[in-house]
Amino acid sequence: MRYSGFFVLFLIGAFLTGCEETPVIEKAPEDFPLERLAGKWEDVDSENKFYEEWIVAGDSLLIGKGYVMVSADTVFIENLRIIKDEEGTFYQVNLSSNQSEKPEVVKFKMTSSGETDIVFENPQHDFPKKITYRMISNTEMRVFLNGIENGTFGETRFSFVRTN
Repeated sequence: MRYSGFFVLFLIGAFLTGCEETPVIEKAPEDFPLERLAGKWEDVDSENKFYEEWIVAGDSLLIGKGYVMVSADTVFIENLRIIKDEEGTFYQVNLSSNQSEKPEVVKFKMTSSGETDIVFENPQHDFPKKITYRMISNTEMRVFLNGIENGTFGETRFSFVRTN
């Protein structure tokens, strides 16, 4: 009799222990290493050549520019920055069309970051609302711009290869 009471308590303890959820520890994804963007990139899918150039300017700043070449003429330039501060990581685009104008700066906040992708969003902006950089390899990346264009959802894609 004495052993059966002990056995019942043992079974209850084993049952309760078995019902506890075992905590699953998942490895958090690594932050996107911003220095992977450094260098000169050329879009290989468009008729006009679109380029992005990025340089690392410290632990919390990348300075870049995007431009479009038609033949030997530069027809579009945008100044870019990715900056980390106490409020987060931001992608900034200077939209001035010429140097005499006061630049319009549009900021996109980083909303996710992983080993291969980094996503920036600005829901108040028309196009793009979302900018995604995806590293395919050390020499290839894709950039996706999503948002509302002419009243409908649109997406622009770039396939870049590193040229240096």
